[in-house]
Amino acid sequence: MAPNMNKSKGKLLQATHISSKREFLRLSALGIGALTVGLPLVGCGDGSSNTTTTAPKTGNFVEVPVQGLGYSSKSYSGITGPSGSFNYSPDEPITFTVGNVVVGTLSRVPDDGLVTTYDLVGLSRKSWWNIKSIVIAQFLQSIHSDLGVQTFIKPKYVKDAQGNTTVEFEGVMIQIPQSVHDNLKKVPMTYLNDPSGVHITQTDLAALVKIATDGKKPLVSCVAAETHQIFYPV
Repeated sequence: MAPNMNKSKGKLLQATHISSKREFLRLSALGIGALTVGLPLVGCGDGSSNTTTTAPKTGNFVEVPVQGLGYSSKSYSGITGPSGSFNYSPDEPITFTVGNVVVGTLSRVPDDGLVTTYDLVGLSRKSWWNIKSIVIAQFLQSIHSDLGVQTFIKPKYVKDAQGNTTVEFEGVMIQIPQSVHDNLKKVPMTYLNDPSGVHITQTDLAALVKIATDGKKPLVSCVAAETHQIFYPV
C-alpha cells in the first residue's frame, strides 16, 4: 500500500482541552494506544451495579430511547435497558459512555427522570438545531445495531388534567451492541463535547463511527439525525 494511503487510513483527531488549548491526537483504527486523562473509565457490562442501600430512581435516556448505553454515577453503573432505562440517585452526577467515548455528563438527572441530548449540553429542550446536541444524535443513530434504514421512535408528549406531562414512544429504539463498546474501548478517552465546550468535528465523528462499526456504517448526516431528536413541547 502506498505511504500516502497508509497515512490517511483509519486516522482520528481527538480534541482534548488542556490549559484552554486544543491538542489533537491522531488515532489509527487498526491499533490505538491507551491515553490517560482525568475522567475514569466506565465499565459497560450487562445489567447494573450499585454501592448504596438506598432504593434507586429509574430514569430514561431518550435521544430516542437508547438501549445498551453505558452509565456511571457514584451509586449506580451499568448499561441502559429497554426504553433507555437506568438507575440513579437524585443530585448525583452521572456520565453516559460507549466504550471510551463520553457521550455526556450531567450534574444531576432532571426532575422528570428523562435525559435528552439537549440536557447533556446544557440547552433548553425547546432548542432547535444546535450542533453540540446534534453530534450526540449523529453518533448514537450511526452506531445503532441494525444496518438497515430505520424509522426511529418519535416521542409524543401527553398532558393530563393536572397539567403533568408524560412521554410515550412508538417505533424503533436505538440498540447499541456490545461489539461497539468493545471496539470503542480501544480508543483513548474521547469527548463528543469536551469539558471546555468544544464539540467533535464531523471528520473525527465519522472516524469514530467507522471504528465502532468495523467500517460497516457511515455517519448519519446532521439533517437526518436532527429529524429524530426529541423535542419538548413549547
